[in-house]
Amino acid sequence: MSQQAPPAITPGAIVNAASLMPASLAAGGVPRGGLVALFGPRLELDRVSIKAQGHEYALQPQFRSETNVTAYVPVDVSAGDATLAVTYRGQRSVDHPVQVVDYSPGLFAVRAESFSCEQARAFLDRRNAIPRPAPLAPGASAVLWATGVSVAAELTVAGERVAMQPLPPCLPGLQRFAFKVPTKPPRACSLPVVVTAPNSPTSNFLPLPVSPCVPPDSWFVKAAANPEPLGFVLLLRSALRLEGKGKTARDTFYDSILATFGVRLGPPDHPDFIWPPAGQCVSFSANTLLGALVNDESLDNASRLEVDDFVFTVPRGPKLNLEYPQVAVRDAGPSIWLNGREIPKNAKHQRYYFATLGGNPPVKTIKPSPRFWKPGPYRIESRGGMDIGSFSINGRFPQEPVWTNRDRIDAVDRRKGVTLEWKAPRGYSSVFILALGIDTGDGASTLCLCVPFAGATSFTVPPAVLANVPATLIPGSYYYQLAIVSVPDAMPPSAAAKGVGEIYAVPLSVVSKSVAFLP
Repeated sequence: MSQQAPPAITPGAIVNAASLMPASLAAGGVPRGGLVALFGPRLELDRVSIKAQGHEYALQPQFRSETNVTAYVPVDVSAGDATLAVTYRGQRSVDHPVQVVDYSPGLFAVRAESFSCEQARAFLDRRNAIPRPAPLAPGASAVLWATGVSVAAELTVAGERVAMQPLPPCLPGLQRFAFKVPTKPPRACSLPVVVTAPNSPTSNFLPLPVSPCVPPDSWFVKAAANPEPLGFVLLLRSALRLEGKGKTARDTFYDSILATFGVRLGPPDHPDFIWPPAGQCVSFSANTLLGALVNDESLDNASRLEVDDFVFTVPRGPKLNLEYPQVAVRDAGPSIWLNGREIPKNAKHQRYYFATLGGNPPVKTIKPSPRFWKPGPYRIESRGGMDIGSFSINGRFPQEPVWTNRDRIDAVDRRKGVTLEWKAPRGYSSVFILALGIDTGDGASTLCLCVPFAGATSFTVPPAVLANVPATLIPGSYYYQLAIVSVPDAMPPSAAAKGVGEIYAVPLSVVSKSVAFLP
């Protein structure tokens, strides 16, 4: 009889058990007295252990399955460089390097006071059985569930400092903090929650659903409230400046069109509706969070990224399962047409219609061609398919926004934040700001989203939002960017069609540049 293979931990899949923050990001350390999660095949085990400073410490499993384990890290483990391994029937996995720290704050969820410790055990079961959160009213009592949070931590809800009181833990490493929802929250359906502390990393962001839900006055939110599935035709124009130390700046452009039918956004009071209130930001971190947007090809537990003449195979970490948004496959025929030009259905992913229209993007598979999107009229048509009826939409493509201080931003000190200034074309003064970092070594990535007030011409991205963006190791890398995205102020042109509630043609202009996020 052959011996069973030893247990294994997937590289890059030792993460904060609350936030799933990758280990290479600021808040991805293994917290003493906190919870760590590990993922991989054959994770039956007799023991989870950490070797640190010449000593070996046993961790206390709180939940285990064949593919993931959540374990409590004793407070007496020495801080610093260490290795973690699992053992089963005398067979030991490979030792994986980890960084043991005093604090590595990770937030599980915000719930009402009535949420019990028994229900909280579902947190350790990778959230599969966690009840969806009920919205909380302004001034209501709430409990924040977390791990690895400093005793000196401060809670911020929608930009407002809120006092929080530690509660007795009901499970080792699973912290609870009582607080009050702000009495006068901004106009929103969910409020961003984050924890900061001196001499401690910044936590992940969580949405706190509020009631009554007062959605922002935007066409996107109104469209999201439509109970019917929707269609979107995105008219995408992007301008990226690549800058590297000692190199001449390179301007690249990319014009494209992407359409999909059957998008169910759901109402803005849905708990996964994570759009921040006007004037505020949120941040999301994971392994290869955005890798699939660069190249659709997946290799088991990795994403294959092709840019210029380089091919990166970046590991994927544990998946984040969000119910929102949802995209169903709805057929609108083999092609749609843009100004008489055929836009075919994507051969690999049948739910999308996509075409490169012009530009010189930094991708080896696309040949340079003249710009396509210029100010002027456009017409989108479809003869319909099995699910979607025929439709036509007429509109005008806008002028391009101008990022006025783009050339003055080359490096970003995440501890100070960064201010962006711009001029937007008439009718497209609504913008949102993105900050992006992808570590191609282990796939750790962070996406920051900020929504300035309508009509604003400048915005400062605060330090807490940028705290978990990976540091830039190679100047000029296109994996580290700041971007300004201009969107319509008013409801964009649309059409009704069989099979969907409405189809929207949305011009999006993206002006971005590579930046160095300093260590």
